[in-house]
Amino acid sequence: MKRLKALAPYVLIIILGFFLRAYRYTEFPTITETADEHAWTWLGASIIAEGQPTSWSYFHSYSDGPYVYAKSPLHAPFVRPALDHPPLFSFIPGAFHLLSGAKWSDLPEHSVIRIPMILLGSLAIALFGYWTSLVLEKRWSLFATFLFAVIPTFVFSSRVVVSENLLTIFFLVTAILIEKWENRLRGKTIQAKRQFKKIAVAFILVGVASMLTKISGIVVPATVLAYAVVKKDRYLGLFSVASIIIGALAVFSYAASINLQLFLDIQKEQSIRPIGLSTIYNRFFVKPNIAQKIYYDGWLIVGFFGFIYALIKKELTKNTHFWLFSLLAILSTLGFIGLSAGEFTFYGWYSYPLFPFFALCITLVLKEAYAKKYLLTAMLWILLLPGIETALSYASRDHFLTKPVIRLIYLIGFIPLLLSVTPLKKYARYTQLVLFACIICFGFVSVLAVDRTAVDAVSEHFIKGITE
Repeated sequence: MKRLKALAPYVLIIILGFFLRAYRYTEFPTITETADEHAWTWLGASIIAEGQPTSWSYFHSYSDGPYVYAKSPLHAPFVRPALDHPPLFSFIPGAFHLLSGAKWSDLPEHSVIRIPMILLGSLAIALFGYWTSLVLEKRWSLFATFLFAVIPTFVFSSRVVVSENLLTIFFLVTAILIEKWENRLRGKTIQAKRQFKKIAVAFILVGVASMLTKISGIVVPATVLAYAVVKKDRYLGLFSVASIIIGALAVFSYAASINLQLFLDIQKEQSIRPIGLSTIYNRFFVKPNIAQKIYYDGWLIVGFFGFIYALIKKELTKNTHFWLFSLLAILSTLGFIGLSAGEFTFYGWYSYPLFPFFALCITLVLKEAYAKKYLLTAMLWILLLPGIETALSYASRDHFLTKPVIRLIYLIGFIPLLLSVTPLKKYARYTQLVLFACIICFGFVSVLAVDRTAVDAVSEHFIKGITE
């Protein structure tokens, strides 16, 4: 009975997260934002149906040989064999596409292929809740899980049919394995040896699966390797190296069974994107996209600053392997984005694996603000204000805030600070909680009110504002 009571709030959060992800799940991100959702679906469906990887692609390497297979329902042709990516993730939307009764080459319905993404997103919430419950105080574990379930950016991103949503699952499983590893039985008992072998095999399998999901999946075992180096754990280092080697062999074996030279040509073509030194800045501060359209709500910026704060807070990385792995996961993912994503490539999904760890960093910052740090509260209020404007715009299809009202909304964030230096200081904490509750509620409004019409209205207003 006690166990059920302990699980109940997590279950309710998972249900809430599932509802938010499922509500109007085809409306936003809009189905025209990225054709990658079609590409992944066709890749998996063609392998299942005909044993030949086929999808759309614009890479020039396909035009140098007899690889253009047929005209696709999109602007780009079908190519066969399609070797842009390893195939593991593609089987998920591909299977749902075929189970709907469609032929593999039919145009996928987003109402079908986004269903498994919603399920993956709900699974991610469950894994995140379990992982944080192993380490954090229960109330903060629940709060972090709640944030991961309801923040609009996290909700919308988990609907998109891209492989990074599966990589997020593998990152969370790896984080749980790190906790199991650090708390494993020691010694030479039979039980300890069995546990050692199980965890070792799990590390290797997850690492290999990550690399078979996408080339960028190497960040998962690479993060484990970085963690092992910092902790001076040779066994964990061996597991991560083994998973990288086996994963690379698996990817190359898959490519070699089809057309290794074409695979290498495609990867070479992908590697020549014009990278630059402002990639990370552009991604988080200039164009914080979910897919290809800008979505401002401020939470990613708070997460980014929370990450920097966690790096500075030495007691976190020194004494807690939980935080050390989280920070290394963010660093490795940001490093991969900076080295490969392209300075002007603004596809939002490259950042998806960061989101569970950003949810932790956001929780850390809010926890600090909750400790009667009202100036920090005011700063967080200012950073999160775009979420209020977005919610109101989605709900009303218009921008009705006058300049005096906008200025007043800015000043509201300073009420707890002002109260704290008056005889009414006992109310400062209550007003602080009300402010953060308002931000969360406006997030709900964004998720529940958004549709294609609202997105177009907000986009037109934004474009008009920056061009005038």
